[in-house]
Amino acid sequence: MKRTRKNTRLGVLVVGVVLILLLLVIAIARGGSGLKIGGVKIGDVTDSSIALSWEPVRHAEGYKILLRSEAEDSFSDALQLDGAQTSCTLTNLTQATPYEVCVVAQKGSNETKHPAVLQAMTPPMQGKLDAITQAMDGTDQLRVTFTPNPKAASYELQYMIGEQANFDQAQSLTVQPDTDAFTVSPVQYNQQYYFRVRALAGEGKNAVAGAWSEPEAYFAMEGVDLTGIDLNKPMIALTFDDGPGYNEASDRILDVLEKYGVTATFFMIGENVLDHPENVKRKVELHCELGNHTMRHDHLGSRVTQADIIDCSDAIYQTAGVRPSSFRSPGGNTTELIRQECAKENMPLYYWSVDTQDWKYRNADHIYNAVMNNVSDGDIILMHEIYLSTADAVERMIPALLDQGYQLVTCRQLIAAKTGKAPESGTQYLDAETIKNETT
Repeated sequence: MKRTRKNTRLGVLVVGVVLILLLLVIAIARGGSGLKIGGVKIGDVTDSSIALSWEPVRHAEGYKILLRSEAEDSFSDALQLDGAQTSCTLTNLTQATPYEVCVVAQKGSNETKHPAVLQAMTPPMQGKLDAITQAMDGTDQLRVTFTPNPKAASYELQYMIGEQANFDQAQSLTVQPDTDAFTVSPVQYNQQYYFRVRALAGEGKNAVAGAWSEPEAYFAMEGVDLTGIDLNKPMIALTFDDGPGYNEASDRILDVLEKYGVTATFFMIGENVLDHPENVKRKVELHCELGNHTMRHDHLGSRVTQADIIDCSDAIYQTAGVRPSSFRSPGGNTTELIRQECAKENMPLYYWSVDTQDWKYRNADHIYNAVMNNVSDGDIILMHEIYLSTADAVERMIPALLDQGYQLVTCRQLIAAKTGKAPESGTQYLDAETIKNETT
């Protein structure tokens, strides 16, 4: 009986040892079974980063982050962290790309086996609006262009009308990736529009949207394009009479306008227009305003006839393919006949609030100082494009005005921006808000 009990105890001991050895073998075979990691979560995802967090693993000496993009066959080591960390952010990733990510706990040569694989897709880069333009061909449209994204599956535009950019009640449009513009129609004129755009990538449930672009404002006015003009910043209109000239002054003035991306209004003599067609066409290409200054500038005041005005308008149309949108009386002497004919031809008239007297002094310093010492928001500046001294002054004047914060616009844009409505045909303006309708 005693011997049986002794044998039983010995058997139990042997079995226990075997079980312990078996468990050790299994533990060794399984390696990191005790390094199982849980609570792995994906946090904020941007167009170039993915944030991760996880629950701490007891006794872990470190963590390894594995990453694989859709273009890769296997995971690669993305980060190596110490055991105290429970979060990280993967950076320098590619926009609009699906990724798989794992977190592996490490202790010595052991590490987590078969870690959970999480998926995330970086969104496209933030959208960017390029321009908002208003159709001037009667099609009643606003065209909104944006910077294309090569990884976008589609684009979304939101727009709204109101005093500030609150997109809660915005309307949306979508376009496919083979375009770079939206068309908004019909247009509600004399209203403030706000626009923003974003790119979308992926398909169906996996689609992700990029960040919205910064909102862009545009005031829609019938017959007036205010593209790129900030209604809250000062602006003036540079105007030039008597051209195009028979020297390099006219072209030099256009050169500096083009260099700085600004516009002006040119009141041209019909005969000069016919003699210098390329100069006139270039003014159209630079989005300058073409003005009528009569056919020959040989009549002033009451001597100006309907034919003087009509013939000049016809010369401009014949040369440039567009009719003049403004008029300046020779010598500034306006009559009722002039006003009536301008009303028939849909032309407002423009006087001036700053006279450089460049025709008299022919001195670049005098012209420059006449503007810089007297200019203010809303002014219409009188110069002539036929003097080399004026070209010299303009080359200095334009960058100086821009440095002072002035926007250089056409007369039509100036009146529209400052009054909230298009300038009226047959009405003569002294500056942005002052009407000068008395006649000689």
